[in-house]
Amino acid sequence: MNRPFHFIIRNAGPGLIIQEALYGFIMALIFVVAVGVGILDVDRYTLLIMILGMNLTWGAIDMVVFYFVDEGEHRMMYRFVRDRQSAGKDTREFLRNHFDGTVLDSISNEDKERVYDIILESRPVDCKVYRSERLDLFLSAFSCFVTTALTVVPFMLCLLLIPNYDIALLCCCIMSTIIMFFLGYKLAPCMNHDNLRLGLAVALVGVLLTLIATFTGG
Repeated sequence: MNRPFHFIIRNAGPGLIIQEALYGFIMALIFVVAVGVGILDVDRYTLLIMILGMNLTWGAIDMVVFYFVDEGEHRMMYRFVRDRQSAGKDTREFLRNHFDGTVLDSISNEDKERVYDIILESRPVDCKVYRSERLDLFLSAFSCFVTTALTVVPFMLCLLLIPNYDIALLCCCIMSTIIMFFLGYKLAPCMNHDNLRLGLAVALVGVLLTLIATFTGG
């Protein structure tokens, strides 16, 4: 795996990469299928502009939302550690709620309490260190945007390079489905899944959601 893709996966994580790629492919495929079955009547250049507008806009929205949500949680935990002496009796309950749905669910309650003890006894990092970590949060959010933006590439290639419009639409569907399969196949080990099963699952989910959304006005 080359360095640009490794950078994206390292910053966003395999789960978010698959999520954002599915978003991008599904949103673009909705337009492609709608044109193919006659729901939309637009030329290839208008279709390409629609795909670019949809994917880049929603990729940017996800980037902004992810950054501010992650940064807000990061700031909340920093303030909690900094001000824990005045947090009162609910400090441990706050930690239980915050870490619900994380890796701590995979360990025993006794070990969870030990983790909470360490946090409650810890000192906050220097404010400069805290601010520098915002860059990591931004890179994670930006990697999600890049992933969504990259999903327009196969559609651009097909629509701009294949003279026959109907064949170009068909190639868009085939190429994007193949890419979704190989994306799941390649990232499966990072998520402790079987390569073939995850690849097929990602491609199948993408195709099914596209069809459902297209024919239900999604």
